[in-house]
Parts: sequence; C-alpha cells; structure tokens
Amino acid sequence: MRIRDIEPKSIAAELGLSTGDELVSINRRAIGDFLDLRFQSAGEELKLLIRKQDGEEILFEVEKDYDEELGIVPEADKIITCKNNCNFCFVRQNPRRLRRSLYIKDDDYRLSFLHGQFVTLTNLKQFDIDRIIEYRLSPLYVSVHTTNEKLRKEFLENPKAPDLLPLMERFFSHGIVQHVQVVLSPDFNDGVELERTINDMAAHYPMVPTLAVVPVGLTKYRSHLRPMRAVDAEYANGMIDFIEKKQKEFRAKWGVNFLYAADEWFTIASREVPPSEYYDGFPQLENGIGMIRHLMDDTEARFKLIPKQGPNKRYLVVTGRSALPTLTKCVKKVQNWASRLEIEVIGIENLFFGQSVGVAGLLIGEDMLAGISEAGRNFDAVLLPPYCVNLSGIFLDEMTPAELSEILGTPVFVGEATLVDTLLNLENPNQKQQNLKTEFNFSA
Repeated sequence: MRIRDIEPKSIAAELGLSTGDELVSINRRAIGDFLDLRFQSAGEELKLLIRKQDGEEILFEVEKDYDEELGIVPEADKIITCKNNCNFCFVRQNPRRLRRSLYIKDDDYRLSFLHGQFVTLTNLKQFDIDRIIEYRLSPLYVSVHTTNEKLRKEFLENPKAPDLLPLMERFFSHGIVQHVQVVLSPDFNDGVELERTINDMAAHYPMVPTLAVVPVGLTKYRSHLRPMRAVDAEYANGMIDFIEKKQKEFRAKWGVNFLYAADEWFTIASREVPPSEYYDGFPQLENGIGMIRHLMDDTEARFKLIPKQGPNKRYLVVTGRSALPTLTKCVKKVQNWASRLEIEVIGIENLFFGQSVGVAGLLIGEDMLAGISEAGRNFDAVLLPPYCVNLSGIFLDEMTPAELSEILGTPVFVGEATLVDTLLNLENPNQKQQNLKTEFNFSA
C-alpha cells in the first residue's frame, strides 16, 4: 500500500516515513488497502515493513497505545465496481456532461461499512467474504430489493448473481448486522413479492434491524431502457398505508417499527411525515428515511440559538421541490423568532433530470442559476442544499459554488445538514464554514 501523505507529529513522521513509501506489511500481514491498515495497526506492538522509494526495505518496531493511529494516509483505493445492470440504476439514467465520478457504478462493501452506502453483495469474491468475516465489518447496508432469488436476478439484470439469503445468513452467523433496503418498482417487486421480502427479512431480526422501502427514481433519460412505471400519489398513499399496517405487527412484537417508508413516499403523496418516534432513532437517516422529520425537529429544538439582535440580513435559501414545504415552515419559525432576518425559500425545478426528480441533492448548477436569477439578486447570501456538491465542492454538472457566486454577484454558501447550523455559521463571522470530509479517498 503506497503512502500518499504523513500526518505531522505522528508515529509515521517520527519514523521518517515519506510520501511515496510503501507499507508492505504489519506484523507479517500484507497491507493492501486502508482496511488492512486500520485493523492491523490497532495493536500496541507492531512491526512495520516499509519499502522506500529506492527499493530499500526497512523493518520498524513500534510500541504505541491501542488504537493510536500511525499517521499514514494511504493513496486512493480503486473502487470495487458493480457487476449488475439494473434498469433503474441512476448511472444508466444519466445524460452526458456530468462529473466523471457519476458514471462509476460502485458496489464496494468497504464503503458500505465506512459510510453506510448500500451494496448488493453480488460481486464478492471468497477473499472479500473471508475478509468481511475476519474484520467483522458490521453493520453492512444491503440492497435486497426482493428475496425471490429468480426475481432478484431479473431485477438486477444479472443472471450470474449469487443467491443472497445464504450469504446474508453466513454473515449473520458471524455477528455481522445488515441494514437492508428495497427499491420498490411498481408491478415488479411489490404486492405479494414485497410481503415475502419483508417477512423473510423480519425473520432475521435483530441481525436485520431495519428495512427501508424506497420508491424507484426515474429520470427523463430513459429512452434506451426498458419502460418502468413511475410512482404517483395514489400508489404512494397505498404504500404508506401498507407499511403502517405492517409496522403495527412489528412494534407489538419488538417495540420498534423495523419497516420504514422513505421520505419520498410522503412528498409524492402530499402527506405529513410521521413524528420522530416513527423512525426509532433514525438508523437509516442518510438513506432518506426521516430527513424531513429530523430537519423539523432540529429547527424546533434549536431555533432560539439564532441571535435575535444583530444586523438585518436577507438570505435566499435554495432547495428542491420535495423539501420546499417543510423548509418553508422551518424558515418561518426562525423568522418569527429573529425578525431581523428576511429569508426567502425557493424550490428549484429539476429541468435537467426531469420533474419527477424532486430531491435537492440532484440539482445541477445551471438549474440553480436559472432559479436564483428569477428570484432576484438583492440578497446578502445564497444558501444552497447541503448535499448538492461532492467532497471536492463541485456540482453534478461540474460548476462550482464559486463560479455560481461570480455569475450572480452574491456570496454563495453550501448549507449544513440543518437550517439552524447553516444560519449560525453565517451569523458568526469567526466560525469557519465546515465542509464534509472523508477519512479515506477512492478513485475510479
């Protein structure tokens, strides 16, 4: 494993390790990637075999505190890509001229363990399975979709996909918890098949602690793909009712709902999202399960942290169509408390992907520019959705907030996960805006 950087004042720095050196092994265990580094370096007595750039190999003996990090930053690992060919995959529904990374189909169990990304488990080699078990990579996040193995192969468009349940059960036997999701496609994996999937997964509770049902997302770039039925309000209402009926069974048995409807079901059906108790601690928050409720609860609990006194400010808050009603209510609560703040909220129509795509994180820079320009330019700042840029600060269409700001002639900020945190950062000039960072890098 090649070293990309050395953290200052770290063990690696004291040893004189350099960028470009290679960490060959720790205690005679070969180091292939960041997972090996993390788990093999956790002990107190280590023997590090380092290959210098000139080919010289040096063995270092290290004594340290348990779990004290070495300070080695590895080079980017190659992403484990997806071998499926799902008809609903967003990558297959992308047009040209987007960020290069958006055309990479990742299905990487390491990202599932580290960041909660969902994987299908269809591309695992025996080495990967053994590694998941040895390192006890728990929890994992698994896209089940259906437990009908024949139907699942059709759904993934991968006739070579291995059967899922035996693999999941093997992981269960080694104490590996798996949160699961079903991307629901009307007339395909719903009805009796959905009931079967729910019951099969519930049979493994608590090793399967949560099951999320997410509506299939369709863009307008599907002319080359098999037609799929979109979710409408009537269907969404029926699905919410079905899920709530099943939840009563699970709550009576276990005291939790186990089964959860994604926020999109409620926005499509124009229904209020449930109270926070529905989400049992929000275990699948980053999968869009309870984000709206979390925003509402956070605003209700913390809006008084925003100073009532101070300079008058005028802000424009940008969001997608789905979150517009909720964010408008949250902003109104803030304004009633701090009347010196004039905050306008606009919901940007997703002209690029199509009107059926309402989430703010899939807005491109050009669509936001058009919507913001219509709202006028007499704002002290424009606040963008928190997940509309990647970790490098780039929109889907490769525009940047800085470029958007230059065109508008107005400061542009990417918001935090909550409205209150976003406004607090703006109101405190000494507090630097914090951007999301990841511990490890990946490359295509």
